[in-house]
Amino acid sequence: MPGQPAEMTAYLVNSAPGQDPVTLVSASLIPISGHPTGRLVGLAVARDHDGVAAARGWPPRGVPFRAFPGALLPRGQSNIIFGFEGAQAGRDYMTAGLKIAYRYHGQLYTVLSWSSAVTCVTPDRNASMSACERASEVAKRATEQMAGVH
Repeated sequence: MPGQPAEMTAYLVNSAPGQDPVTLVSASLIPISGHPTGRLVGLAVARDHDGVAAARGWPPRGVPFRAFPGALLPRGQSNIIFGFEGAQAGRDYMTAGLKIAYRYHGQLYTVLSWSSAVTCVTPDRNASMSACERASEVAKRATEQMAGVH
């Protein structure tokens, strides 16, 4: 439905030397060329290693989370939950993941967190999922190509 965000999970690994955390600053969606990206509507950090996959609505339900900006990430993997939406019914909005800005020892850095995601904006909830499944495959292949997997 237009204006209803899809929630997804991107994974971020802090491999900085030592035990110093990194501080999250901001994030933006990574566009997939030739496809609308939609609008980022929410960012959060899962409190544990849970995530979401294709959930609907923001804020995330059933997953304990904390605010994204200013979050301190310890060494190891953290799960970033993001919500994005599209405004026009009948369109599929795609992203290849998140471009994340973070601060480490006073310096600002960016990292790409590859996580193909699609939000299919349909006029009603009973619409066929086959078109959305095809869009998901397109997004997955494009993300793998952008990330250099294939």
